[in-house]
Formats: sequence, structure tokens, C-alpha cells
Amino acid sequence: MQTKKPRFQRNRQAILDAAREIIAERGMDGLSMRSLAEKADYSPSTLYRYFEDKDAILDALAKQAAAAVQEMPSERATNTNDPLEILLQSGLRLYDFARDHPVQYQLMTSATKSSPKNLETFLKDQNFEGLVVLIREGAISGSLRLPDGFNAERMAMLLWFAIHGASMLRAGLMSDFGEECDEMVEQLAAGLKTMMKIETGES
Repeated sequence: MQTKKPRFQRNRQAILDAAREIIAERGMDGLSMRSLAEKADYSPSTLYRYFEDKDAILDALAKQAAAAVQEMPSERATNTNDPLEILLQSGLRLYDFARDHPVQYQLMTSATKSSPKNLETFLKDQNFEGLVVLIREGAISGSLRLPDGFNAERMAMLLWFAIHGASMLRAGLMSDFGEECDEMVEQLAAGLKTMMKIETGES
């Protein structure tokens, strides 16, 4: 049994790689168990030994894409304990991933079996909760400012929408004029920094 497991995992990954190639070439609508069987050189029945259906494949691809974000080295990373700088670096890191790996990003943000099915579930997402904690602790420590009428949860939602929205545009609609999109995102980050920065009174 120990010798079969690595082979099973290799075959499973080969199927996922083939599915990702199909999506890159034809979009998600171009992926089917039949097209995947042809691409991976498997019979359709063999595919079902590894995945129960197309949705299971998309779910696995989304999870791999999410893991790839964490593994991607970032030129923006700096040694800082400033919550505001950490927030901005994290958001721009996500945007950079969408720019460099648009298919992966679209997979990561697609609706799959593991996706939150409602807002309540979404708000319990580990990444979102971590964002809320960072903002709340930054506000309590005086490291960042929350605009009037905002609590940590509402601010986290605003940042989430802004960064993911910009990233989706970069990966899709604005991919053909990426430099302009990149410039707008830098302006967005600068605006968020101004909005949340604590005024020190220094000139």
C-alpha cells in the first residue's frame, strides 16, 4: 500500500495540471470530464477513481491556488510590525498574485464545494478573521485609525472588497491594459494608507 499512494498522488496531480491547462486555454466552461480525459490521456471512468466529479476537481484546484499565494515570494515584504503596513503589503501581495497567475487567482476565487455558502460563513473564514484581528489590534494599540462609522469588521470588509475587486479586474477584464490597472492599485493603496494613518502632528 505504501508504494501505491505516491503513484496515486502523482496521477491525481497530473489530472489537476491537465485541468488547469484546459481552463487556461478555454476558460472554466471549457472544462468537462470528457475534455479532461482527452487531455490527461485517461478514460473518463478512470478519472472518477481520483475525483467524483468536475466540482471536486475545481475545488482541489482552488485549494491549491490558495496555498500558492502563501508560498509565493513577495518583493514587497519588509520587516515591520506596523499593522497598517502589514495590511497593505498583504493586499498588494494578493494583487501581484492575480497579475502573475491570473488563472490560479480566478480558480481561487471561484465558487466551489468548499466556498462559503452565505455571508455568515464567509465572515468566519480564517483569512478574513485574521484580517479583522489585525485591524482591531492595530486600532486598540493606536497604530492605525478607523474612519468614523467603521469598526474592525466593516473596515476588513471594505479592504477585502477593494483588493479582491482590483485583483479580479487585473486577472480578467483589465489584463490587456495592466500597467494602467497597476498604477490605479498603487493609488488605491496610497489612499487607504492616508485614510487609516494616525496623524502624529509632524510636518
